[in-house]
Amino acid sequence: MTSFPIQTAAEGYELAGTLTLTAPPAPPVAEPLRIGLHCIPADIQTDLRDYPGLRAYRHFGKDTGDADSLPELPDVKTDPVWLALAKFPNCRILLSWKDDVEQLESWLPTLDRDIWLTWYHEPNGNVDPARYRTTARRMVQIINASPNRHRILGNGPIVPRYWLVENGGDPQLFWYEGATYYGVDSYNDGQAYKIREMVDPAVALATRFGCDTLLGEWGAEQSIDDPSDELRAAATRSTVSYARTKPQVKAMMWWNKGGDRLTKAPTKPSLQGVINSQ
Repeated sequence: MTSFPIQTAAEGYELAGTLTLTAPPAPPVAEPLRIGLHCIPADIQTDLRDYPGLRAYRHFGKDTGDADSLPELPDVKTDPVWLALAKFPNCRILLSWKDDVEQLESWLPTLDRDIWLTWYHEPNGNVDPARYRTTARRMVQIINASPNRHRILGNGPIVPRYWLVENGGDPQLFWYEGATYYGVDSYNDGQAYKIREMVDPAVALATRFGCDTLLGEWGAEQSIDDPSDELRAAATRSTVSYARTKPQVKAMMWWNKGGDRLTKAPTKPSLQGVINSQ
């Protein structure tokens, strides 16, 4: 705020006073893109050692051996991955689960770190859309009623890129009132490494629904046309660089398991470079 005296004269009248100018508030600064990964629990200690700059992690809950095979919300006091990530307080977890939504009510008070939350990732072909939307809206109600709701950075559906692009899936089926992001699991299909195609479907969803987006899973297996793996390493770096130009993309997590797991040069150092330089 700046104030200074003013004085003017018109038609024989002289006016004096103080003019106060107030600058508009500065727009909020967008948080930089968070880069992370997902791995099997047996690899978590190795990956945390190799990627000390980790700022995002994908967690799928854990089935506790009840009558179904659907994963529940993890016990934050005993889950080995959750406990291992305690040493990384700046790492945000993208958590999903598929079992009873009502368990969220008793689980939320135990939540001890900031997370993104999804009920039943990739529901296409697995959950009736009407049931999905009803259940997801119930999740929002539980979050909003919880004293610990500040721990939830956002919530929303996550669908696969192939379903959106190759299958022409309708994302409106799984959008619900109260969602704040629309995530995409984006894998490189075929032999040519894609860059924009990995990110653009997620950005299109964010634009259409007026929300944020996440690449909850992101990966590429080595192409037979890339024996040195140099092209995959370069594509990994380029995909991150491109995603950083899209402010709607808040996080992307490499699928560091199976055929996508990076174990040697040049691809592992490439992923280490983008994660550990954050």
